[in-house]
Amino acid sequence: MIAPGADSIIKERMRGFRPADTVVVSLVGPFAVQNPTVLPEIGKQYDWRWIKGLDVALLIASSIDWKQTAFDIKQAGPEYLCVWDIHTHRGAQVVWRPYQTKPEAFSFELRGWHFGLDYSAFHEEDNKVFWQ
Repeated sequence: MIAPGADSIIKERMRGFRPADTVVVSLVGPFAVQNPTVLPEIGKQYDWRWIKGLDVALLIASSIDWKQTAFDIKQAGPEYLCVWDIHTHRGAQVVWRPYQTKPEAFSFELRGWHFGLDYSAFHEEDNKVFWQ
């Protein structure tokens, strides 16, 4: 299943084009941004393969269960993925972290290594720039 709003991005990718701006994946509903925006429903499984190599910002709120979506998107191979909390105006880059033992959730194994999601918080000045 393709998330609502992704159809036009997929059509352009099939023609060899990619969005010039960061793709916004909003779990908080429609949001006033000029960027291409995708609006998945929380708890549904989507095909994120079209996101490979793109820059992605996942809009979240603390009241939303967003980690599975972040994991699924990260597994699809975006060039860059960050999460942005719309209430606190704070963000973090989403990265893979190697673990010696398997983390409890949101992980995979590759050649004997366990990888799970980790977050590198934006510096204060980066939070201000992102929000503008």
